[in-house]
Amino acid sequence: MKHNYSKEGLLYRLRPVELSDAGFIIETRLEDAERNRFLHTISDSVEEQQKWLTEYFKRPGDYYFVVENMLTGLPEGLISFYDEKDGSAYWGRWCIKKDSLAAAESVNLLYQIAFEQVGLNELYCRTVVNNTGVVSFHESIGEKTRLIIKDEFLIDGKYFDAIEQYADRGTYYNTVKPTLDRQSEMIYRRAMKKLAKQ
Repeated sequence: MKHNYSKEGLLYRLRPVELSDAGFIIETRLEDAERNRFLHTISDSVEEQQKWLTEYFKRPGDYYFVVENMLTGLPEGLISFYDEKDGSAYWGRWCIKKDSLAAAESVNLLYQIAFEQVGLNELYCRTVVNNTGVVSFHESIGEKTRLIIKDEFLIDGKYFDAIEQYADRGTYYNTVKPTLDRQSEMIYRRAMKKLAKQ
């Protein structure tokens, strides 16, 4: 969906995806085949990605963002929430470049846009159960587990079960946000020390 929502944090910002980001999306999604094996495969064609984005711009309730480093101005990842219904939305399309430290702050900013700008009451995500690193991340920041969904994803001809994890406003502000704030502050301080040494 064409939208103007954006949010700046300590080190990173979220800004709307643009048609010109097609090449970056492909680069990021295809950067690490092992790490991204639980994501749906995409074509390496910029033209096909631009067609997908053109259709995305027409879809209501779909908010796709580029994660940018505010020190360098460079994009380091992608994140979104979509399928908005009854105050809830599915957050996903989360893909951070392997040398980036944007994970914690990108999720924090996404929740803030969803709750404070769009006015949602809950974000939930579904992760392949076998993707233990990402499942563990969601648990570590305080998201709650709702259920296991059998054969939720079909990836490269194989079905995978999914775990659904979520945070409503209370869970986010009482548990998730303080955790992500601490992680974001630590990463920001590390970046500032590194910058001071240059």
